[in-house]
Amino acid sequence: MKTCDNYTELFLDKSVVKRPYTGTCLPFSKKMFVTINGKILQCERIDQDFVLGYVRDDTVELDYDYIAAMHNTNITKCIKQCNVCTINTLCPECVYNFNDLREVETVCKNFCSKRELDIKNKMNMDFLRKHPDYYEKILTEVTVK
Repeated sequence: MKTCDNYTELFLDKSVVKRPYTGTCLPFSKKMFVTINGKILQCERIDQDFVLGYVRDDTVELDYDYIAAMHNTNITKCIKQCNVCTINTLCPECVYNFNDLREVETVCKNFCSKRELDIKNKMNMDFLRKHPDYYEKILTEVTVK
């Protein structure tokens, strides 16, 4: 028997995906969107090809097995890349917005190698050295939650 902490875990096959690296929400975990044609989507930003179900005059149609399979398939398309991305735990990208999601594997535009991250960090530090007033503002005015 499968044990879940909440109902959204029903949609994630933990044997395939240990944790979703991307910024992709689990279906129904945060919100949903219903089009004027009755298509149920994960959110308003997702292409209408990725339908979760339908709202009809007298019923709501949801196939949970299909939703879980579709979601897991789409998430696993980027797993190889996510596994070696240095910002994978902070990823803001939703796989449903990848241009090539219909392909076998996808390419994340936010992928960041260790080398790229080092370059970005150096650029940030160089900028802050040149502009100590911004550094002071960060220290005194920015709160990270």
